[in-house]
Amino acid sequence: MRALFETRGFGGALPSAVPLAIGAALLAAVLHGAHLVYASSAHGCAPWSLECPEDVALWSAGDYGTYRNVARAIRARGLGDASYLLRTPGYPLLLVAAEEVTGSPNGARWLGPLAAALAAAAIATLTGWISGSAGAAALSVALFVFWWSAYQLSAALQTDGLHAFGSVVAVALTMAWRVRGRVGLAVLAGLAWMLVQSLRPTFFAVALLLPLIVFVPAAGRRRHAIAGALLASTLIVPALVTAANWQRHGVAVPSLIATVNLRCYAVPRLEEELGLGVFKPRRERCLERFRGMDPAERVRIEREEASAFFAEHPFAFAASIGGEIAEQLGEPLRMTATPTQVRHYPDWMTTGSAVLFAFWLLAAAATLWIFTRQPWLGLFLVGWFALVMLPASTAHFTGGRLRFPLDLLAIPVVAAALTEVAGWLRARYLEPHRARKS
Repeated sequence: MRALFETRGFGGALPSAVPLAIGAALLAAVLHGAHLVYASSAHGCAPWSLECPEDVALWSAGDYGTYRNVARAIRARGLGDASYLLRTPGYPLLLVAAEEVTGSPNGARWLGPLAAALAAAAIATLTGWISGSAGAAALSVALFVFWWSAYQLSAALQTDGLHAFGSVVAVALTMAWRVRGRVGLAVLAGLAWMLVQSLRPTFFAVALLLPLIVFVPAAGRRRHAIAGALLASTLIVPALVTAANWQRHGVAVPSLIATVNLRCYAVPRLEEELGLGVFKPRRERCLERFRGMDPAERVRIEREEASAFFAEHPFAFAASIGGEIAEQLGEPLRMTATPTQVRHYPDWMTTGSAVLFAFWLLAAAATLWIFTRQPWLGLFLVGWFALVMLPASTAHFTGGRLRFPLDLLAIPVVAAALTEVAGWLRARYLEPHRARKS
């Protein structure tokens, strides 16, 4: 991993990673595309529009309907007159575009293999920079290719796959700008972050995290100005969505999801853990209670009630959040985790809990190793974990799909760590043994 900690070596790893990145992209496009075509044809879907005779739940999580509602509103009333209280406009716009091009919103699933290809290239390149090793980059590509659950999410009619794939591409472009310092890379990184934020509000706080990797202390005034512009670009989508919600609904929030999850998911979950009731009925009563309420009043009440309940049980709340994070980290990252879906994938086509926990232990050890040598990158990785898992920890019964961006960024770290350990073992045992034999 020495190449990571030297600007010369870190940047010098890029040219050798380009062929592997291109190969990774082609391989991912072929495999994810083949899976999409096979899975769709096996269920009688049309070859181009992917319109299927079966229920849409076969390909989506339960929240697909809320994205579809926003898409219908955009089509009927225009982009400026739709409501974005529950969903940001990116994915609904993709559904509208897919319907225009293919005749069905299901055509948006074709974007999955394309996004997976870009993510594979990004992962290969990031690993090359981190380790300076072509072997580590190749290992990261292998991990991505055999991360079975990724195929399920890339073929799904929902945001999880596109959002995660896009986020790792945005990180790679941001790091590319740090390495190369070219204005075009900063522009691409800013556009990538705007696209990611338009899909889901999870990374609306990314501007708090990116200074760790966009500001280089020894850089000049011009580079710092570009870094500031890159950070400012990450605020555009949150600002526009918040302004739209304020203008249309009188509530200055980017999304209702945060307070909904706190009051109607995290609170009922903690109540069940405290023996005060059963989660699902309490969740349903909570959602029904707030349905149709004025948005500003709803946000205020949800926030106040959740905060008061958590303040009464601070240690139990912390344990609940920690337990949910641990549970989601070990959950198979597969579409069939939600009870509203048909189990149409075999059990082997997932990454099991034992493998996942070993993966996270390796990622934690590698992150600690990086932190002791380059704190800026270690803090970024820890911040990325928090940015993904803290919002996810307020949900319940979602499986592991919310943590998908974390899986993807951890792959380069784990691949680099495994290569480093293999190199140490080779130098410590294999090479001396060969020397004695010769």
